[in-house]
Amino acid sequence: MATLSSKPNHVRSISLPGRSHPITQRVEEEINKLKSLSVAPTADSVYSGLFGLEKLYKRIDDLFSLQQTLCQSLDAEWVEDLLDKSVRLLDVCGTTRELVSQYKENVRDLQSSLRRRKGDSTTDDSVARFTSFSKKIKRDAKRLALNLKQMDQETAVAVLLDADQDTIAAIRALREANAVCISIFQILLSFLCVPLLKP
Repeated sequence: MATLSSKPNHVRSISLPGRSHPITQRVEEEINKLKSLSVAPTADSVYSGLFGLEKLYKRIDDLFSLQQTLCQSLDAEWVEDLLDKSVRLLDVCGTTRELVSQYKENVRDLQSSLRRRKGDSTTDDSVARFTSFSKKIKRDAKRLALNLKQMDQETAVAVLLDADQDTIAAIRALREANAVCISIFQILLSFLCVPLLKP
């Protein structure tokens, strides 16, 4: 008959971090795509950046609709910090949208004036109005870029000790999304500040 050994068997276990939720992985993929964009202020990089931001925020919306308990597990300080940055980004987005629409309107007026070109003073007036408007746009864009730079430098370093892995991943994703959003808007604003070519 077989006897049991009196030696204890040592069993080793490897503790691996759990896999992220697929939606969290999709958010991280979108963030990485946006980080790889060119930082040159070209029309293509602005378009790709804004289109990518739309896709990113749809993924983040999916992530937070999945994370129903997120607000319950976070400190109020974290929630306030994340909400504050998001609201400030929305303000910058709205102001930038107004600048772009004003820019488009002034370009249309200038094009219309140039098409009617009769050699009269209206063309010169339109060019002068557009030049002064573009200087105003540059000032406003530089002011917004400075606000974005300040937002980018503000970092919260608090650590969540009681949060689970999914909550930490969601917070990290939102913070990285804010940083990427700031860089995309900086590209857009620098695109608006490109100097006009002299005829």
